[in-house]
Amino acid sequence: MNTFKIIQATLAVAFLLTLVGMAPAAEPRGGTIWYVDHAAEGEDDGTSWEDAFNDLIFALDASESGDEIWVAAGTYSPAKADDEFGIWPIRFLLPAGVALYGGFDGTEDERDQRDWLANSTTLTGDIGNGDNTAPVVGVEQATEGTRVDGFTITEGVGGNGAGISVANGEGMVIENVDLIDNETPQWGGGLLVNNAGPIVRNVRLIENFAGFQGGGLFIQGSDSHPILINVTFRENSSPNNGGAIYSEDNGLTAFNVRFLDNQSSGGGAITCNNCNIEIVNGLFVNNRGSFRGGVLENVVNGEVTLTNVTAWGNEAGGSGQGGAIGGGAQTIINNSIFWGNGDDAIENFNNSVTPSHSLFEDENPPGDGNLDGTDADNTPIVVRLPDADDDDYGDLRMLPESPTINQGNSDLLPADEFDIDGDGNTSEPLPLDLDGNTRVIGSAVDLGPFEYNELLDLIFGDRFRN
Repeated sequence: MNTFKIIQATLAVAFLLTLVGMAPAAEPRGGTIWYVDHAAEGEDDGTSWEDAFNDLIFALDASESGDEIWVAAGTYSPAKADDEFGIWPIRFLLPAGVALYGGFDGTEDERDQRDWLANSTTLTGDIGNGDNTAPVVGVEQATEGTRVDGFTITEGVGGNGAGISVANGEGMVIENVDLIDNETPQWGGGLLVNNAGPIVRNVRLIENFAGFQGGGLFIQGSDSHPILINVTFRENSSPNNGGAIYSEDNGLTAFNVRFLDNQSSGGGAITCNNCNIEIVNGLFVNNRGSFRGGVLENVVNGEVTLTNVTAWGNEAGGSGQGGAIGGGAQTIINNSIFWGNGDDAIENFNNSVTPSHSLFEDENPPGDGNLDGTDADNTPIVVRLPDADDDDYGDLRMLPESPTINQGNSDLLPADEFDIDGDGNTSEPLPLDLDGNTRVIGSAVDLGPFEYNELLDLIFGDRFRN
């Protein structure tokens, strides 16, 4: 193998290791480990893999703060919660301070031996006899040490927060979780956060539905402020507001997030009603607000800051109501690209948006460092355009000739407060882009969530473009 190919291979391996190593590992704990395996044939007392509980409900009842529960691959239902322990509504009720881990094959001695991707572990709201319950997982004290990690949570039907309902406290972690196909007639199809501040990391919310607001996530209570890191919202819906997220009188901070094909009347992706939202490294594609705000409905003194965001191919049904942003409340937009969102993409653009170092199709805003979106020479040049008719979200990484490269202001990147690269440095500027690659490479940060990297383009470019 020649030297050039060795360099290529080395860079490729380093890139992949970066992606899988972004999240810091959870620290070992000092409590009891309880084991759950639906196929175990031992004493059913939870003391080992051989004698594991067959039903997760019994492990939850036995556990206390500081304990861990390890769950082997398979599907588990809370059907016995009411009959055995009087838990109503029927759900997996996670005690405060208990860490619930899925993704084991039933032989591990150490937690870091598990492979949660290979060993699919499902918590279902299907309780038999054609009935479903919700929430599938309930957390009444979302305090530090409480954790849900390594599960697919699905088929929750009925209560608010049909997938997971989290209330009261700071520091809970929801990580490595898929919330898929949950529904409620009211609020929070996938996840409901009520006066709590959980960290939600490496989570996908897909095809969840809320009959009123917050198809993916509903944030309730003035003390709520969840943190989202590496989260995807795809094909969530709500007929009223917030196809992916509804937030009212509270806040949200999000890093490295994707919003794809979410729908609602107002705020196809997000509705902010008198709330405070910050999103950094965000991708919004093919979201729809049938009335206004395909990306964002920002109303009643909402304060939203979008930094290094790309919004492309979003739409609103109402004339002049903002294919991307509607509602009229103040939105700060930094280092971002808004393109292909239809005519009047931002409602009342001149009065509702404070832009800096950004590019808006058919707009030439004043302000520091903004590009002229009426000049065809400033058209972003991307790998592949999205196509809503084919459910294709495109590939909005920039090609080397794009005018958006090195056009941002690196000083507008926030500090890495939540250490998304796991290096222990929380004072550095945000170090990673949406792909998990170095955020600033050239003379300045690029516009949008993806940083152009000549070496990675050399290695992976053919794959991206085929």
